[in-house]
Amino acid sequence: MVIAEQFLGACRARGLSFFTGTPCADLKPLINGALNDAALGFRDAVNEGDAVALAAGAYLATGAQACGYARAVGTDSLAGLAQELAAHAVGRGPTLVHFRTRPGTLAKLGRPKISPAEAKTRLMQWLNLS
Repeated sequence: MVIAEQFLGACRARGLSFFTGTPCADLKPLINGALNDAALGFRDAVNEGDAVALAAGAYLATGAQACGYARAVGTDSLAGLAQELAAHAVGRGPTLVHFRTRPGTLAKLGRPKISPAEAKTRLMQWLNLS
């Protein structure tokens, strides 16, 4: 949820006030954050094309700066992550990627030697986001 709040805060700071997209369980924190913020609006769309139409309509009707996403994907493997990043590199528009994790560990994996914050920082650096 912290990342969703940070993302929405950055959007708010840039004047974005209307969000739209196709509802997705992976994006629940982001959607709930937009719904619970009085300064923001969120309208769900049946498909990505409808989301674009809603964003354009909000802008034309009210002048609201709108934000949406072209695609949302989820992955639970390194191969899936590589595939989605490659698809994003040739695609258009923003892509939200949700990394699914599950409890447990591989027998030979060992314990983490870095904090969750450091893991996030390293991932963002690897993705060239920081």
